[in-house]
Amino acid sequence: MDKNDIVSAPQLGDVDKYYEIWKRNHFGSLSSFIEFITTPAPERDSFINSLNPHVEFYGHVAMPILQ
Repeated sequence: MDKNDIVSAPQLGDVDKYYEIWKRNHFGSLSSFIEFITTPAPERDSFINSLNPHVEFYGHVAMPILQ
């Protein structure tokens, strides 16, 4: 996948919080984390799923919400 748009890139309200969680198992700067979280990949999906998101529906769009 080479898309990076509203459908494929998640929206984070507290980037610092999720960056600190990400750094527990990854090495890199905040810029590296932003590239990781905005680039579709199985690793990104696993990371998001590890945060136990719940899904809310907005019309026909399912949006994972991170706690």
